[in-house]
Amino acid sequence: AGLSAPAFSRHYATLNDPGQSMIDQVKQEVLVAFSDIRLANSSEATVDIRPLLLHRFYELTQEKPRAIIIGDCADSGHMTEMRQAMRSALRQVAEDLATDLHISRLLEGMPQAIIADVLTHIAHHVFFLAIDYLDRPDDRVAIFNSAEQMVSMMFAGARMLMAPLPDSA
Repeated sequence: AGLSAPAFSRHYATLNDPGQSMIDQVKQEVLVAFSDIRLANSSEATVDIRPLLLHRFYELTQEKPRAIIIGDCADSGHMTEMRQAMRSALRQVAEDLATDLHISRLLEGMPQAIIADVLTHIAHHVFFLAIDYLDRPDDRVAIFNSAEQMVSMMFAGARMLMAPLPDSA
């Protein structure tokens, strides 16, 4: 980082602080970018914003590759605070998206907390694929398509779980 040990100590209390700051910054950028998409499509209730959200996330991945790599290391690394910060950030994005009418319409009748759970699982997988997206530029279309298919399957599975079971009489 180009800081001496005393300068680092003046700016950060622990070694986790810079990583947590980066996670928070990227989380805010994702929330703003997703909010922009949601607002731009707010007057058209039938628009499926899921591909738009995925596309924007993978654009951010290309714009901020180091942040994505650090986030991936934090999510699977040995520092408990960093793992918690990363998982918290993914959950906050999921909870924010769970309030969107476009999303809740696709999972009509499902409690918002369950929608947030589904979106949290999706966020983890989409984030994990972001590393492949960075490392394999020739495969980006296939990786995006895989992410889009996974999102569709997760939504379909969530809808099936909410459907009433047929009588077994």
